[in-house]
Amino acid sequence: TAEDAATLLTQAGLPTEAVSSDQIRQRLFYKTVLNVGLNALCAVTGITMGEAMGMPHTRALARMLVEEALDVGQALGHDFGPDAIGQAMRYLDRGGDHKPSMAVDLERKAPTEIDFINGKIVELALAHPELCVRANRFLASLVVTREVRNGTRRADDIPAYLRGA
Repeated sequence: TAEDAATLLTQAGLPTEAVSSDQIRQRLFYKTVLNVGLNALCAVTGITMGEAMGMPHTRALARMLVEEALDVGQALGHDFGPDAIGQAMRYLDRGGDHKPSMAVDLERKAPTEIDFINGKIVELALAHPELCVRANRFLASLVVTREVRNGTRRADDIPAYLRGA
């Protein structure tokens, strides 16, 4: 069982906690929330994570992206606690002066993970029309457009989450 494996790992000197499948899904979603905050924003602007968090207008946009993603997570049944936004912003503040992988991918004209980060938030929100994910949709659209322009995505391969209204 997971508990047995956790016990063995802990006894071997690797402190381990067994978690449920639901906890794993929630933690994975929260990792996506953190990536949503700066990946696409830095990719389309060419700024570092530290620069994005250091300017009031880009910091506010990062917060908006995170808030939208947390709203989607809540609609899916995840509970990140009362200080989820504060925790996420503190994490993003520690991002440092480097560019996230999506920015590097665009610079290298390589495919990005936009469909699995901001795009996933937009896609999941489609089942919840009461949710507003405009900031995530906007940045996902810009990254996909850059992919088309640099030849890593075909113009006829626009994700369904970006087509239509």
